Amino acid sequence: MARRYQGKVAFVSENFGDSELAQRYGVTRYPAVFVDDVLVARPRDFGFFATGENAGRYTPWRDAKNHGKFQQDLVRMIDLVLSGKKEALRAERGDEPGGGEIVTLPQFALTDLDGKPLTSEQAAGRVVLVEFWATWCPPCRSTLAWLGEVKKKHGDRVAVLALAVESQETDVKKMAREFSRDVRFGPSARRKWRRLLAM
Repeated sequence: MARRYQGKVAFVSENFGDSELAQRYGVTRYPAVFVDDVLVARPRDFGFFATGENAGRYTPWRDAKNHGKFQQDLVRMIDLVLSGKKEALRAERGDEPGGGEIVTLPQFALTDLDGKPLTSEQAAGRVVLVEFWATWCPPCRSTLAWLGEVKKKHGDRVAVLALAVESQETDVKKMAREFSRDVRFGPSARRKWRRLLAM
C-alpha cells in the first residue's frame, strides 16, 4: 500500500501494548489502523472473535471482498490526509482520543451458569471487571485464574463477570468449574451482551 504513494506514506507496525496512539484512543485489542494520528479502524471493524462475527465493516475478514473494501477505504482515507483534509477524516470517523474508554457499564440482565439472575444494578457501586473469554482460548485460562485472585483479594468491592463467547455451553460449564466460584460466569450467548462487546 505504501509503495503506491512513492515515499509520501510509510507503513509502521507496532507491537501490541507499545502503541502510544492506541493508548491515547483507549484501544486495548488489535488490530487498530491509524492514518497519521486518526483512528480509522478498530478491532470490531474486522470482527475480533475467531469465527461467526459479522457485525464489523470488514467482516467476515476471510472474504476477499472485505479485504478489497478495506483497501479502498484505506486509500481514500490516506488521500484525504495527503490533500490536507485530515480534520474531515477525523470528523467522518468520529473517534477522538480517549473515546474507547467505558465510563459506565451498559444496562444488562442475564442468568448466570448457576441459574441466578445477574444484572447491572447488582454490580452498582463496585468496580466491575468484565472478561470475554472462550473455551478454545489458552490465554483465557490464566486470565480467569487471575481474576479469581483479584476477587478474593478485594471481596465485595469488585464484581467479576466472565462472559463466554464462541463456545459451547457444556464446555463453558465444564471449564467454569475449574475456577473460583467468586467469579460469576455467564453462558455462551454473545447477542445478550452485544452492547458490552461494542465497547
